[in-house]
Amino acid sequence: MSELQGLNRQELPKLLAVVTDSRDLAIIILGLRHGFRSSEIADLRLTDLDLDNLLIRVRRGKGSETNNHDLADGPQALNELTVLRRALAERPVNSSPFVFVSQKGGKLHRSQIFRIFQQAATKAGLPRQKRHYHCAKHTLAFNMLKSGATLPETQKYLGWKSLATAGRYLAVTDETACQAAKNAFNVETA
Repeated sequence: MSELQGLNRQELPKLLAVVTDSRDLAIIILGLRHGFRSSEIADLRLTDLDLDNLLIRVRRGKGSETNNHDLADGPQALNELTVLRRALAERPVNSSPFVFVSQKGGKLHRSQIFRIFQQAATKAGLPRQKRHYHCAKHTLAFNMLKSGATLPETQKYLGWKSLATAGRYLAVTDETACQAAKNAFNVETA
């Protein structure tokens, strides 16, 4: 298996800045905020959205658990609610039950989701290994753990049945190990 890589603090704003289409921006931001796989975001239905209560039902594939997440706005939430509402307002009027539809009104295929992300990542100048939609899920997992989330919290949010899956995102580098060693003796004295 290849090394898991997420977007760093410089790459994330570069990626978002190059996306001008409201549907494509919503697809990318929801991937970053909720860790969707390309097939899961393609399968997202209008009935999975509860905009009155600001909830989104995340139906996972690959045997992972389905759960409900909050929808939020603000910089820490990548303004997902505003972006999602804009995408829904610009969505072609049709009878499709899916949130994200093609120009002809049909369901997007997961390969189209992949291409949307790949084109934006290429335009943003991201490295080749970060030009796939699953990179959004990696980014979320790494950032949750880096910001202090526990392994069980990360596991639950991303729907993984195994704690070991979440543990793959505990990236230990020389830098983080050295900082942990420095913190070992940061004891306050009275």
